[in-house]
Amino acid sequence: MNRRINIILITILGFSACSPIYYAPSIQNVPMISCKGEKNISLSAGSSNINNIFNTISTLDLQSAYGITNHLSFQINGGYYFAKEDKSDAGGSGHMLETGIGYFTKINKNTIVECFGIFGFGDFNNKIEISAISAKGNYQNISGSLIRLGIQPAFGFKFKSFEAALSSRMVRLEYKNIRGYLLYGGIDQVDLLKNKNSHYLFEPAISLKTGWENIKFQLQYGRSFNLTNPNFRQGKDFISIGLNFNFN
Repeated sequence: MNRRINIILITILGFSACSPIYYAPSIQNVPMISCKGEKNISLSAGSSNINNIFNTISTLDLQSAYGITNHLSFQINGGYYFAKEDKSDAGGSGHMLETGIGYFTKINKNTIVECFGIFGFGDFNNKIEISAISAKGNYQNISGSLIRLGIQPAFGFKFKSFEAALSSRMVRLEYKNIRGYLLYGGIDQVDLLKNKNSHYLFEPAISLKTGWENIKFQLQYGRSFNLTNPNFRQGKDFISIGLNFNFN
C-alpha cells in the first residue's frame, strides 16, 4: 500500500479485494486492577475476522492501566492495524489510541468487578482494487475519521498464576470527514457513510491469562454485534494472544 495514515483510536477499517469493510473491533483492555498503585501492561498480536478465516485484519496492540486509588483506575491503549492484498497495492492500515477511566471493587479476595468509560478517536485510509468491480488494475480510495464512545464492564477471577474475565464493550461509533471515492454495488460508499454515520455496537469478550504472578500469557476472544445495522460491512470476530505484565 502506497499510502498509510495514522489513526488515533481503537478501531480500523479494512478492505478485501472484493468488498469494502468499514469496521473491525479492537482488543479490549481488561486489566482487573485490584489496588492503588497497581500497574498492568500487555502486548498482543491478533486478527479480526471479516468474511471468513482467510480474510482478516492483523492487529498489534499495546495496553496499559494503573490504579489511581483503591477504587479508581485509568487505562490508555494504542495499536497498529493493517490489511494488505498479497498481489496488489490495495489494503488498509492505521494506528489507534483509546483512553478510559474506571471504577473497580473486590467482591472477595479473588473476584473483581470493574467498569470503564472509554473514549477513542482516529482516522482511516483504505485503498481497494476495483478489478472485481469495474476496471482491472484501477484503485479507489476512501478515508476519514471516527469516534468511539461507551462503557466496558467486566467481571473476573484473579489468582497468582491464572486470571479469567468476561467483559462487554457497548459503544457508539461515529464517522466524520469522509472523503475519496468508492463505488460498490452501484452505491457511492462515501455518501453511504456520510448518511449513515453512527452505529451502536455490543461486543462481548472472554479473556484468559496464565503463567506467573507478574508475567502471564494472555488470550482474548470476542465478537462484535452491530445493533443499528446487522448488515453493516464490518468485522465480526476478534482474537489475540500476547504477554501481560502486572506489578504493585
